[in-house]
Amino acid sequence: MTRLAISAAAPAQAPGEWREGWPVVACTFAAMAIGALSFFTQGVFIGPLQHELGWTRTQISAAGFIQSTVCAIMAPFVGQALGRIGPRPMVLAGWTLAMASFGTLGLIGPRLEVFYLHWLLLAIGIAVGGPVALSAGLATWFSRHRGLAISMALNGVNVVGAIAPLAATALISGFGWRIAYQALAGGAFLVVFPLLLVWFHERRPSRSEQISTGAVPTGSRDEAGHGRAAARPAPELTLRQAAGMIRHRLFACGILLIGGCLVAQIVHFVPDLADRGVGQIAASRALSANSLVAILFGAFGGILLDRLPLPLVATGICVLPAISALILGSGTGNLAGAAVAAGLLGITSGMTVPLMSVYVARHVGMRHYGACFGAMMAMFNLAQGAGAVALSRVRDLSGDYSGGFFGVATVLLVAAVVMAFTGDR
Repeated sequence: MTRLAISAAAPAQAPGEWREGWPVVACTFAAMAIGALSFFTQGVFIGPLQHELGWTRTQISAAGFIQSTVCAIMAPFVGQALGRIGPRPMVLAGWTLAMASFGTLGLIGPRLEVFYLHWLLLAIGIAVGGPVALSAGLATWFSRHRGLAISMALNGVNVVGAIAPLAATALISGFGWRIAYQALAGGAFLVVFPLLLVWFHERRPSRSEQISTGAVPTGSRDEAGHGRAAARPAPELTLRQAAGMIRHRLFACGILLIGGCLVAQIVHFVPDLADRGVGQIAASRALSANSLVAILFGAFGGILLDRLPLPLVATGICVLPAISALILGSGTGNLAGAAVAAGLLGITSGMTVPLMSVYVARHVGMRHYGACFGAMMAMFNLAQGAGAVALSRVRDLSGDYSGGFFGVATVLLVAAVVMAFTGDR
């Protein structure tokens, strides 16, 4: 059994799991915040880059596609590597590379290929130290409250989503887009990296826990010196076995559709409002509603994942962004309506990755969690980049986003139907 498989086999039991695992939740929260910087500020930087360097929106948005594609390609390999290397070194190395690449975007010139190279390195860093490694380490600390713990930790994405667009807009207005890239990356790294260095590591089970999960041969004695029979192991699926089951295929298809449609709306939220005459700062404030709602919904969403059938939750988080796409597609330019749309997006963006993590842990198991969750994240990341580029292309061809947003709504309603048939146990 690999190093990660052993440590993942016996998470702490409630209520002790929170007493032991809260520092890991806290530093995972911080690490997810770092990784979301490039995602939530991409739309804010589109205008300044287009104005100064002369690139089209499609060319600039393609950087996000590069990131998502690289993350998609690497995610299964990262999941496999977790069993040999462990989450901690991968997280530390990955986030160092990611922030170095993000910060040096402020040094680029007019060559588009250099811009893409920075995003390639950024993507490698995020793939190595991102949600796959972070959730794998965190999941070893929780069992009964795993959904709540993962939701709270991944809320770092939503916190930075509420702050980063406004901070990037202010920095660009005051100092220019070059300084903005450097300030965002440098500040985030100096604050978060020490927390990861001190607190982030996977849990090592005690000898008695190893006996009960089969990691130590049956008939061994625990710390108290008493014989202990091995518990019957829960079913564990390999990636190949999971991929062969129709329920898991349907869930993966639903995640694919959610990823593309959700990110397309978030990335082009600010440019769409700007096209309709809304100022950059006002549009960024409206987008912040996305993350504010996700922050407030984070803990509650985790409770839902622990208590409700997952198909019910998954169907709901497909319908909500479909409504937001219909609001944005109406093209009214109403800031209040845009804020409502951003809030609906916030609920889905705050729950999608926790949903994936809990689904894999519940239906596939922890022994092959890294490989299976990595494969799921691969599809999710690929869809994210493709959706953003597709919506950008629709805008470049038609001159506005309305038709693209109505198409997004249709796809999400299809995803809701697919998720309803994924089943639960």
